[in-house]
Amino acid sequence: MAFRSSVDAFMYAVHESATCMDLKVAYNVGFMRNGIRHCNVQLSYCGGGYSIDAYDGEAEELFRAVKEYLATPHIPAIMPRI
Repeated sequence: MAFRSSVDAFMYAVHESATCMDLKVAYNVGFMRNGIRHCNVQLSYCGGGYSIDAYDGEAEELFRAVKEYLATPHIPAIMPRI
């Protein structure tokens, strides 16, 4: 399936997992060796899981979308890996 952006892919994955009470979200944000920002988000739930990568400006958008989603009382927040 193709998505317009990583944020769209994230929202699709969250929607797909809506029937499962065991959704886990982990994310990692940083810079690659060439200086480009990178964000990786992993969602796992009872029916499967997704891994989403974003780069440069889209990485920041994905990071904000994940933080906003985790700030709401849907699921317990998983701390980012450092």
